[in-house]
Amino acid sequence: MGIEEIIRRYNQAIREARRWGEEIGKTLEEALRKVIPDIWYTIGWEEGGVDTICLWSKWVEKGGFKGHSMEDIILNGLNLQDVIVEVFPELRGHVDCPFGIWIPADMVEEVVEVLEQLKEGAR
Repeated sequence: MGIEEIIRRYNQAIREARRWGEEIGKTLEEALRKVIPDIWYTIGWEEGGVDTICLWSKWVEKGGFKGHSMEDIILNGLNLQDVIVEVFPELRGHVDCPFGIWIPADMVEEVVEVLEQLKEGAR
């Protein structure tokens, strides 16, 4: 196989990875909006390529979880990407919250429930 065919296949694989990443990102975004109203996704960012689904939220960055200080959330909560990987271990290394989306300890169960419903096929 020549270099031109290898390049063609490489570019095709990148397009396919982006397409599936977009599908996963959109599905996670829709499900997680029940808990994190302004969540959105991108495929890749400065430190992650087409194989990284990134999740973002300004609401959380501003301390959007009422009744929780950011210090309490960070010290006692979990990062969303860790919760996602707990439910979907096959996404380890492929999902990132670059600036952190920290879930308060008392809301982790709600996030897990949303993700488990998604896993079971309910959107």
